[in-house]
Amino acid sequence: MGRTSERRFEAARRFVADAYAGADAIKDAKGDLGFFGSRAFFYLPPTEREANEEEKFANEPARRTKYRTRLAYGVYDNFFRSIIDDVVGVMQTKAPTVQFRADGDLNAAPDVLRDLYYFGTSQNDGFSGLKQRVNFGQTLFGRYGLLLDVATDAEGLNPRFVVSEYPAASILDGEETRERFGTSRLRWILCDESAPRFNPRTKSRDWVERYRLCALDGRGVYYQALFDGDASAKWNAFDLENPNAALCDRLVYPSFKGRTLDFVPFTVANVDRLGVEARQAPPYWDVARIAVANYQIDSIYKTALWNFASPTLVVKNVASTGAPLYLGDAIFLNGASGDGADAALLETTGAGLAEIRQAKEEIKTSLRFSSIRDLFDGGGANASAKALSLRADSGTATIATIDKTGARALEEQLCFAAAWLGWSRDEIAANVKYEANASYLADDFQLPAIVSLMRENGATGTPLLSRRQLYRLVGVASGGVLDPFEDNEEQLLGEADAL
Repeated sequence: MGRTSERRFEAARRFVADAYAGADAIKDAKGDLGFFGSRAFFYLPPTEREANEEEKFANEPARRTKYRTRLAYGVYDNFFRSIIDDVVGVMQTKAPTVQFRADGDLNAAPDVLRDLYYFGTSQNDGFSGLKQRVNFGQTLFGRYGLLLDVATDAEGLNPRFVVSEYPAASILDGEETRERFGTSRLRWILCDESAPRFNPRTKSRDWVERYRLCALDGRGVYYQALFDGDASAKWNAFDLENPNAALCDRLVYPSFKGRTLDFVPFTVANVDRLGVEARQAPPYWDVARIAVANYQIDSIYKTALWNFASPTLVVKNVASTGAPLYLGDAIFLNGASGDGADAALLETTGAGLAEIRQAKEEIKTSLRFSSIRDLFDGGGANASAKALSLRADSGTATIATIDKTGARALEEQLCFAAAWLGWSRDEIAANVKYEANASYLADDFQLPAIVSLMRENGATGTPLLSRRQLYRLVGVASGGVLDPFEDNEEQLLGEADAL
């Protein structure tokens, strides 16, 4: 199956997943990562000497080797998880703007759309809960998939819309076709629904491989095909444009009250755009790497600290008395052969401990210049005391970009539902809206923060924010009283000519 394009990001998503999971995943000595060996070896690479020792004592798991000692001493400080949770939490602080009618009255909207908004998810928590999960998938993995589907009762009656959710790892492949005016249209998408399922005969849960294909046939009509069992082989033998029920386990043309679709109602929300082909790496992958790097340095520091604080008594040609020794005891050395008895205290130097500790501090300091610099007071080249609110409103902050992209994905699902009800494109454009409110902290913004931001931006030598972006930031803080940037530019040029 052709998944080469998607595999480019699988390693990155596996990395951030383990970093988010914490020490149990990072230190997992049995977790196999293929070429890289165990997770423990991948996230804490052994030195050549440690690797040779591990190979020598591979069949002695209880032996205390140098590498296993360093693995035990190293502490994985999972600040990555708290950062991801905080970022997703920030996106939920402002309620989105939602409407199904131009007058904004949700209660006057069609029941089927209102039910979709309030209850139409797998967890029955509506779009409020769905938004949080979409934002989490975007923030941690860089994408999240949504499929508008139709559910009925046991008799096949009372249809209603529901949104099925697909994490990044379950979106296997897909293709878009280019339409007129540069727009794109989803032609097909393949998702992995494999999961353990209860076997009533054996009373156990067996892993069942299942793929779901959502596509348009040769006539341009939307259908779904399920492949159970040897799903990969069945998918390879399937003809997309001429679907054959004999080549899949289930073939269905979804309809709502007899109405089928001429498009695939699947939305893929990435970091800053929609689309199955717009593959992007996890936006905070660099933060995960900083967390793992901090763990690696900590393992070296803690091992060195233990060695420095644990002097070793070396004895030569001494006969044991068998009596316990205590700190402060007067120890008489009795030679085993009557002479030559000696003892010495072997200690390691702590000269390098300060440098290792400084390296740990510098690793965490680098967070201020990472993709989460917006969360820090004074962090990054463009940050200031209130930079988060400025950058969020101007669209230059990663947090706001993810939030707005997720909102567009949810809005697209609502538009799909309206189109399935028979609404025209103009009706949908005039009535359906779901917009993120990314102002976040803008309410308590003050002018000194703008001045600080502009100074820092100019002091870099190569400003990251253009004059247009800076003007927009000032406009946000001033409550919209400034003229548009283009009008202001014309005015300034006119005044210059007059001089």
